This record gives sequence, structure tokens and C-alpha cells, in this order.
Amino acid sequence: MGLFGSDMTTPTTILRLAIRNDAADLQSYFGSLSKAARYNRFLGHAATPTLDDINRIIGCDGDNFFCVVATQRYGLAQQIIGEAVCSIAPSAEIALSVDDSVQGCGLGRALLMSLESLAAQRAACELHGTILSSNDRIAVLARSLGYTLERPEGDWTHRVIRKALPVSAVIPFRSSPAMAASPWPYLKGALRAAAGRA
Repeated sequence: MGLFGSDMTTPTTILRLAIRNDAADLQSYFGSLSKAARYNRFLGHAATPTLDDINRIIGCDGDNFFCVVATQRYGLAQQIIGEAVCSIAPSAEIALSVDDSVQGCGLGRALLMSLESLAAQRAACELHGTILSSNDRIAVLARSLGYTLERPEGDWTHRVIRKALPVSAVIPFRSSPAMAASPWPYLKGALRAAAGRA
């Protein structure tokens, strides 16, 4: 069944809002990324984030800052295999990463689509993120989802991906194993409630 399997012997991948209890697992996840993947995620050489850094990444502010994690479950055990963060303003800044072992399986697309959905529900009018010019994988993914790529003036090492979000449109999202294929909306306040249940 692959990445989104549903039986007890096949790992099931779920996208959900990160909670504070995820901090240690997120730190382990960042530490497990290859040097190249960590370089792309943090736009340069970076040590594994501290728990304080991770708590800022998680945010748990359901309106202005949120983090979505992709977890792979084997029975009762789970492991983080991807994450995406969004800081909401009129133009929302985003960043994401996917574990090296599952790159190319559609998880980055699912994470980016979930950021779009959740940002639109918070009245963001645009998403943007900075990527390394050498990161062709995310550039191809962003273009396939309708993002434009811009090069900051005088900067040949970075590009900015940018996408306008529909005004007052509800882009559906639901945390579930089938999220990537069939997203549905959270009820108003459900994300904050989910964060509080940790």
C-alpha cells in the first residue's frame, strides 16, 4: 500500500497539526536528515535545532503560526517523516522538509497543500518561501502547484516561491491518512482544540 497504507503491517502516513509533545520527536527528525536536506531546509549549514528552537517552530498558536507534521505509524509506534511551518501575516511565510527516505513519494506536495489550506482558512492572501537556487526539487514542486519563482535582486543563491491564495475561498483540509488525496475542512477552532489536547 506504500506511503499511505492502512493495514497493521504497512505504515500509515498521517498529516496533523504539531503539538508541544512533538518537540523531542521533531528534534530527532531534524537530526536524522541528511546534510543536504538540512542545508536545504535551513538555507545553509545549521546544527540540529535546540528544543527551544523546536518549540518556536511548533508555535501552537492556531491563528498566527502553525506547524504540520507528517507521521508514519507502525501499529502504535510513530515517527515524524516531514514537517511544514507557516507564519501568518497578510503574506504568509512557509518552510518545509521531507525525510530523505520518502522524498519523491508525494509527501512534500501534501504538506504544501495543507499549508495552503490552513493559511487560507486564516485569511492569508499569499504564501511565500525562500529556497536555495540549487534546490530544484522544491522549485519543480512549487511550479506544479502554481507558485511563481522570483530571484531577489542581486542574490544568485536564493529564489522566492510565491502564490496568491483565493480571497474568501475555503480550501478544504482534514487531518487523516487520506489527506493528500482527499482533504476536507477543519471546523472553526478545531486546530486550536487539537493542539490543546496534547
